[in-house]
Amino acid sequence: MALSTVVAPARPLHRSARLGDNAFPGTLALDWANGQLVAGGAVSAASTVFDSVNDRIVFVSTDVLVWITVGVTPTAVTNGAGNMLIGASLPPVPIYVPAGMQIAAIGATPHVSMIPALLGMG
Repeated sequence: MALSTVVAPARPLHRSARLGDNAFPGTLALDWANGQLVAGGAVSAASTVFDSVNDRIVFVSTDVLVWITVGVTPTAVTNGAGNMLIGASLPPVPIYVPAGMQIAAIGATPHVSMIPALLGMG
């Protein structure tokens, strides 16, 4: 009897950190090649789409206080509902970004670094 298995299309697998033969499942590897820098000011500035197919975690850091929001065509607003304040020079903040969405930022001439992460598969 022949054995066949039907497997649904899986999400892309990425390399994961390894120590010997043991992988670190569930680890996040920064996707440096697809990082973005948004330089804004008194007007909201948006990133480009991080991934049009898969949801991503994006690590966001900034050199000044900045307000951010996530959406299909987002507009960040200072002290606005649905916006999040990120402090200057803090460790990167992980932000969930659904597929096809962007991050917008507004602040006093911010330089906002956005580095997406890849989920490590064991």
